[in-house]
Amino acid sequence: MKTSKEGSVTRPVFLRRWWNQQLRIGETAPARLRWVVEFAQRDLTALTPGEWTDLLSALRTFITYPFPPIAHHHPPRFIYSKGRPRLSQDEVREVQQAYQRFITRLVNKHNATTDELRVTVGAWFIPDRHHPERTVVGVTHSAENLVTDAMWGLFWLLAAHGPLLRQCPERTCRRIFVATRKNQAYCSTQCLSRQKTREYRKRKEKGKR
Repeated sequence: MKTSKEGSVTRPVFLRRWWNQQLRIGETAPARLRWVVEFAQRDLTALTPGEWTDLLSALRTFITYPFPPIAHHHPPRFIYSKGRPRLSQDEVREVQQAYQRFITRLVNKHNATTDELRVTVGAWFIPDRHHPERTVVGVTHSAENLVTDAMWGLFWLLAAHGPLLRQCPERTCRRIFVATRKNQAYCSTQCLSRQKTREYRKRKEKGKR
């Protein structure tokens, strides 16, 4: 592999870091949607400096390339470009608030819209060097601002896996989550257990009357 530099980092090191960050966000689209939903509900005031560093890097990676990493462990060509600079904590909070508003409204009202967002999209055909009979399509986009960029990635994931977005019915939880199966109603076995215990006690009390 070539060792041309990406800034002060050689390309093999850059690729390894990029790939590890992709795996941290999630290998599948539902997993990446789950990462976004959890980030939207995360308490940023409780983060340690190390956790802030990880979150800044992960969010920048997601915004740059929101889709699951591709099979041959190489990022698309445009990922080598300078891309978006390192995010600040204020920018992370701004993105989180945008995600919170949109996801919460979508779950509670069953529809959500944003203010006008302008995105320029580009697409091109890329021949596969190893399989000449195949052609893949590369897609890039450029947005006016950071929030638009971040929302663009969320839109793609919701379009494919939005029905997996649920809100836990357990009254002490009410957390929004991404289901791992179609018939999953509660965010965790703990919430399901609490609800069943509450229902059992109600039935027991009625039986005593």
